[in-house]
Amino acid sequence: MIGERDPRRDIFPRLDLTELWMLIKELPPPIASWKVKKVVFEVYKIKGLLSSRWPNEVLRRLLIDARGSYYIYGDRPPLDDYDDKAAIYFVRSSESLGATCYPKREEWISVRLVSPHGDPVGCGEIEMFMACGRPIGYLISKKLFSCADNFIFSLASSSRLCGLGPFLNDGESLRPDAGKKHQHTAISYAFIREQYFAELDRLRLDYKYLTGIIHNRLAEKALAVKLDGRVYSIDYTAAYKLLRLAEARCVYLDRRREDLCVYRYPTYWFDSEQFSKYVPKIDRLDKILLTKDGARLRKIIDRRVDDGPELKITAMTKVRRDIRWIFDIRHKP
Repeated sequence: MIGERDPRRDIFPRLDLTELWMLIKELPPPIASWKVKKVVFEVYKIKGLLSSRWPNEVLRRLLIDARGSYYIYGDRPPLDDYDDKAAIYFVRSSESLGATCYPKREEWISVRLVSPHGDPVGCGEIEMFMACGRPIGYLISKKLFSCADNFIFSLASSSRLCGLGPFLNDGESLRPDAGKKHQHTAISYAFIREQYFAELDRLRLDYKYLTGIIHNRLAEKALAVKLDGRVYSIDYTAAYKLLRLAEARCVYLDRRREDLCVYRYPTYWFDSEQFSKYVPKIDRLDKILLTKDGARLRKIIDRRVDDGPELKITAMTKVRRDIRWIFDIRHKP
């Protein structure tokens, strides 16, 4: 609880820049710090895997605000039950804009690693998808695990990518870096993935695959960076490719779930361009879609609007191999 609000249930007003600055001044030391070109990357561990403890309230409050980036999709509370068993990290990247330390431009990225162990069981991602008329778990079990019943405990997930900034930091306050977007997401993500493996190795956990629900346009624009003429990227394997299915449409959202989950945040789960074209603009549409009165609108969506994000299932050996480039481009600050 923070005040009278519960971050698992309630929406939090976004912090203003003065409030963010007051929190940033109270940050604990980072667990790692690296430099790539002129940019300094500081890694903060918000909480550990399979631990419900939040060691630092400042980092927790910054995470709650960063998760507010999901409010564009609807009233999604910033925390959920999977956070209690997840490892969660922040990477703060900053670059001086002159000969001295300040002013500098900074941005923040956070991602979590969810373990299939603990409560709730699983990671809550493959449960959202069907493949060839069956829950996709059936094909995963059959094709990747020889029909083993406990296959779910071999799948970890990476989720809830969010961020803060970009800001201009003059050493005494923050102000918005007007019109700018995050520039260092791919490198920050790679540093976080490095921490994933440090955590897994420490706990002697050998998960076989990493799942993710990814908008391909995000992967193309934000999860790749070009340095010295070479492109470095955060790669995922589409589930349909790993399962050797004919085409992407063989894997699709389960729109028949009793909880109508995908309709709760329709602009996240569905193709945004098609959604804007075919679905009437109605106040509180996300609420109406969950009612009997929303049945007609759900039929329109099902008939005309494709899925938005795509399920990825990437072999952990590939994930580990694909971040080796971070070792080539970083050095101690």
